[in-house]
Amino acid sequence: MVIDGPPDEKSLEDEINDATQSTFYLNSDGELNAKSLEMPIPIPPSTDVLRCAEELIEKITEETQAKAKVLEQPAKKVIGRAKASLRLSTSLRPPCENCKTLLGIVNELKDRCYELTDEIGANQDLVTILRQSLLKSNRQIELIKRMEEQKSPQERVSMILEKESELTALQLNAASYSREIRILKEQNKQYEQKIEELSVEINAFRESVRSKEELIMKIYSEQEGSDVLGRSDALLDDVEVPEGILVDFGSSSIDENAQRVFDEAAVNDVTEMRDLVMGYRNQNMFLNQEVLELQKLVQNLEDRERRITRQNFDIEACYYQLKSRYIMVLNHFKASKTDSKVLEPGVIEALIDETNWTANKRTLNNDKVETRLTDSLGFYLNDDRKRHQLRPTDMFEVAAELKSISDEIIVQKEMEQNPQYIDWLQKWDSFLVNSAVRPLKPTNELKNLVRMGIPRTYRPRVWKSLVNYVVGDEKADLGNGYYETLLRKVNTVSIHTVENDSALKQIDLDLTRTLPTNRFFDEPTSEKIVVLRRVLCAYRFHNKSVGYCQGLNRLAAIALLFLEESDAFWFLVACVEHLQPAAYYTSTLLCAIADQKVLRDLVGEKLPKLSSHLRKFEVDLSAFTLSWFLTCFVDVFPHTIYLNLFDVFLYEGNKVLFRFALGVLKLAETSVLECKSVGAVHASLSRVAQHVPNFKTLAQVAFNDLNPFPQKGIEMKRQFYLSQLTTTQ
Repeated sequence: MVIDGPPDEKSLEDEINDATQSTFYLNSDGELNAKSLEMPIPIPPSTDVLRCAEELIEKITEETQAKAKVLEQPAKKVIGRAKASLRLSTSLRPPCENCKTLLGIVNELKDRCYELTDEIGANQDLVTILRQSLLKSNRQIELIKRMEEQKSPQERVSMILEKESELTALQLNAASYSREIRILKEQNKQYEQKIEELSVEINAFRESVRSKEELIMKIYSEQEGSDVLGRSDALLDDVEVPEGILVDFGSSSIDENAQRVFDEAAVNDVTEMRDLVMGYRNQNMFLNQEVLELQKLVQNLEDRERRITRQNFDIEACYYQLKSRYIMVLNHFKASKTDSKVLEPGVIEALIDETNWTANKRTLNNDKVETRLTDSLGFYLNDDRKRHQLRPTDMFEVAAELKSISDEIIVQKEMEQNPQYIDWLQKWDSFLVNSAVRPLKPTNELKNLVRMGIPRTYRPRVWKSLVNYVVGDEKADLGNGYYETLLRKVNTVSIHTVENDSALKQIDLDLTRTLPTNRFFDEPTSEKIVVLRRVLCAYRFHNKSVGYCQGLNRLAAIALLFLEESDAFWFLVACVEHLQPAAYYTSTLLCAIADQKVLRDLVGEKLPKLSSHLRKFEVDLSAFTLSWFLTCFVDVFPHTIYLNLFDVFLYEGNKVLFRFALGVLKLAETSVLECKSVGAVHASLSRVAQHVPNFKTLAQVAFNDLNPFPQKGIEMKRQFYLSQLTTTQ
């Protein structure tokens, strides 16, 4: 662009026309202009292009502002007159002609303001274009100057090549930037899609929370209005569930659960919602597993019911056959001698043979489990195992056994329909569902629930969690596969040392004496005898200071009823090394003997009459109670009671053994005080289980009637007697 004179000599319109004029190298016919190959006229050195351009832009701005100022004063006057007219228009007088004129002027001014606004916008765009054109022209001028300075063609070519390389680099940068922009747009689109998906999930989650809230409120209202109905189709036969006891530990948690649901529904943070969704997902998985396990139990029960129904049909058919024969014989004896025929002796003999043959046939058709009745854990339904090895001809004994089993089933069914029992199960369900994501840790709620007893279905999970809480750090230090390493050591070492190792030899001798009332451990060929041996041998190499002590076999066997093999090993580790004091299962039983002395002192404090009566006959109480502490009452009570004792022992440890021991002695106190001889006292203490009808009664005495029960006092007494026993040895 060439400027002929100073900017003051031309008007604004002329300068704009000159600035926007373009020089075309082609004419209207498409041919080159005559001057297209000529060099442009050089700019005089005294001309400053940038200064002129800035002055031009400033002039455009000043003229625009001047026009705005010209309109400012009339506009203010018109607006003032309009306001005055508006104030006057509030009166009851009709509008005048001046108001109409003023409104027309205001509208014209508005239109003029709009035009000026558009003109200012156009001028700003023009200024931007002019600046770009100036910058481009300035660079072209600089390039032309440099080309004029280059005298040789080679230098000019090299300069052109340099510019081309710069242009190529700029093009490459532009392409890379456009690529990055495209990638960023795609990422933005993906993020938008993800946001939409999360919005959908959030809406679905809110709907789920809303539906759960309605369901909870409905259940809550139903529970307030009516009593809880009994569960239909409860598990029968061998699916026994320990009876719970009521422990008062505060108000109901229904309000807290409902409030927690309301709080979750009010969450707006996406991260918290995602955590809540993950928690509900884990709870759903846990509940699905529980449903599958219950379906398996129901399927097993249905199969057993069908099997028993078929057997019942067979027995009923045999019954009617025998009935017809008996009626025939009775009719013969009732008929008159003249009318009746002589009954041959072979008829009665054949009837007896047929009865025995029917019983034999039924016995042969049934398997061993059916003739030796057990529950789901493998315990025989009567303490005397031999009574279940019935002869085929013991029809009355079979009937008596079946009658007792029927009575037990009826009692269980009535218990399962008890509102207290249903409330106990609901508390466990709620607690485990809320703890599905995180591991179990000691809390007052869990403590109260454990003291009420753990349902059989949940016992494997709760026991495993309690054991992991006790030995979790030790397991982490020893690493994964530690138990398998011990088993490999057992397999390599025991072959050569079993005859010389007294611990391994004693393990083999005690295997079949572990739980003689359980079909899994009563015979050398029983199902879990081999597994029990592996666990005991592994612990023998794990803790060489203990090795093996009588009583450990019972602890391991109880664990194998509910846990896997490796978990049963850690169960044994937890009981021996953490829940019981040190030196409890050593060869000297030092700490166990000290605990018997502590128990003797506690009996003197809590049961003074019983303590005085035992001293009168010089009865050593430890002769009966030592096995209670070593085996956690396995040798004393039936499994329906001592399994609940194990529940509390895994949570509270050795202290609870003193509570239960004192509770047993308190329940048997009246019977012992009535004894008038040493033999009678010994006999009464040997049968203390007869005075404990169920776990509920024992727990009521142990946890309510014997308070206070400080742990510190027990520990002080134990240390005192340990020091005495250590000095005497």
